[in-house]
Amino acid sequence: MIYVLIIALVIIISKLIFSKKGVTSNHPNTASQQSAQDGYLGLRNMAFEMTPEKLGLSLSKNETLAFGIIMEWQMSGAIVTMVSYCTGDASMYFSNGGGFIGGGQHENVNRATKLFVNKAQDYLNKTAKSDSTDLPKNGAIVFYLLTTTGIFSHSEEMKDIEQGNSEWLALFDEANKVISEFRILSKK
Repeated sequence: MIYVLIIALVIIISKLIFSKKGVTSNHPNTASQQSAQDGYLGLRNMAFEMTPEKLGLSLSKNETLAFGIIMEWQMSGAIVTMVSYCTGDASMYFSNGGGFIGGGQHENVNRATKLFVNKAQDYLNKTAKSDSTDLPKNGAIVFYLLTTTGIFSHSEEMKDIEQGNSEWLALFDEANKVISEFRILSKK
């Protein structure tokens, strides 16, 4: 399953780099690279500022419920941020530019996203409340659970997921289904 994710992301990132939407410069300090980075950080910040009210949800603050997940990891020198909400809305952003916004408008992405966020409820007790939303360290994957009582997070080593030695593997598999649906959309 992990190999499907890695292959899918390599294809998606390659398409973005070589398409008109992607960053075509190899110089990291160019204006287009800075613009891509600024756009990425703006989208990322908006994702972390999401609330149930902004999604049109009426959730009780008396109980901690996950209404969204932001999953991030580094790949080929770029950071990939996947944003998923219980409404089925989903997006993927790449720190080097490009991505997919509004994936939840597509039935298969929407369905997979809802299952992914629903599965996150099983992991709330394995997270810690977080005041920080740092970018992931190299070799790590970070799960940020957006809840009715704040942001909770957990960082996991990618190698542990790849080797099947992680209790986060089932949640990662659900995320991989969302990514697979994005990959299918990118081929259309």
